[in-house]
Amino acid sequence: MRRKGAEAFLPVAAGGLGLGCAQLTAAPAYVAGWIDYLRFIGAHESLFPALPPLLTPTALESSTLPAVEALRDAYETLEGSLERVSDSGAVIPGHLEVQAVLGRQVSGAGTLHLARAKSQTALTHACQAAAERTWRASATRADCTRLTDAGGKESAWVSQCPTRQEYKMTNEQWRDSISIRLAVPLPFLVHGPVLCCCHDRFDRRTGGIAQGAAGFQRGPPGTRRRRRKRPKPVDPFGKHDQSCPHAFTLGRHDEVQNSAIQRKLNEAGKHAKLATVHELRADSTDRSQRKGDLTVSELRADGLPTIADVGIAHPLNDTYLTKQSTEERAFAANKYGSKKDKGYNSTIKKKDLPYGYMSLTFGTFGSFGEGTWRLITKACDPTTHPKAVSDCDPWQLPGPKRDFILTLGFSLQRANSRMIRNADSRRRNARNGRKYASGTRSF
Repeated sequence: MRRKGAEAFLPVAAGGLGLGCAQLTAAPAYVAGWIDYLRFIGAHESLFPALPPLLTPTALESSTLPAVEALRDAYETLEGSLERVSDSGAVIPGHLEVQAVLGRQVSGAGTLHLARAKSQTALTHACQAAAERTWRASATRADCTRLTDAGGKESAWVSQCPTRQEYKMTNEQWRDSISIRLAVPLPFLVHGPVLCCCHDRFDRRTGGIAQGAAGFQRGPPGTRRRRRKRPKPVDPFGKHDQSCPHAFTLGRHDEVQNSAIQRKLNEAGKHAKLATVHELRADSTDRSQRKGDLTVSELRADGLPTIADVGIAHPLNDTYLTKQSTEERAFAANKYGSKKDKGYNSTIKKKDLPYGYMSLTFGTFGSFGEGTWRLITKACDPTTHPKAVSDCDPWQLPGPKRDFILTLGFSLQRANSRMIRNADSRRRNARNGRKYASGTRSF
């Protein structure tokens, strides 16, 4: 739990909760306070004639006054915490990192009067970055990916006050969202069933294959068949439900699509409606059943309507869990979006359809894909948005762009919580009825 506490103290934009930590901010605050004090005394020596002799560089380096000794200790603490190893493996001393923040003229406590003014924020940010590096050094690839995917501007929901209806969550939804963000076990999953519909379905199919029953082999020999690996048991972190075909991920998808994206696009004056199969049909003889999620007008300069398709990817699935995913936010969402782009654009080009296309993808920890950011930027253009206001207008905060980001963030978290709880409820009902998850035979 100590690691979870350290993670919670990281800034929200870095994937933490932004909780205050005196141990992390004490040294930067104390040194920055001394910097401002020394600069003030140096500029107004006549106000306190007895102080300058006690604050010379030599005195600050050798004085035994408790406050000065505390300053030297705080400075040494800064140097120690900011020391790091570069990508090439070379050790970068802490005093170089301190100089990067305070100025190259600073070499110790005795030269702090030469440091840049108002340096507390910069020093605190440097210490927070050092704390993140320390946390990542001993973390698994999955944990690093989760931290990366949970950060950024899209994580603003963590610290937002519920000033609007769209920003509200129930206590259960809030606990679930924070637990998933920090990879803390969800209590209702810890004591819940470990069997799921997918396990029962897999067991039935493998049994049918072993018996040679008809209907269990899909396609003739030599063609691609379904996987033979049994799904993993239900875990207390909710990962199983993120990829289980029986978790009803479509409900989560529809909530984000309807309650957030479609609503905010209409508020922005970009008419959005549910797509049908007709948009992707070439003519009346085309019987294709493929369709997008939304059809949006006034997004393109050429005036063509845009077909938008919403998708949510789980960054910890094996498909996306790579070294690149630990460094690149929304890696899974972008990979998923690229796959959608290729398929839809190919169809539109092949059939010569009068539509554009845009993938709106998300990561389950809250990241937005590139297509989602493009949509937000276009929809919230201050020259076209009907509610665009100055950033300094206190009566219209947050502005349209931040409101769009927050609405998407809260909607995704509520939908995630609801999906996992509904899946757990279904499994519990099956267990209470002494049946398999599918409800067809007893344990």
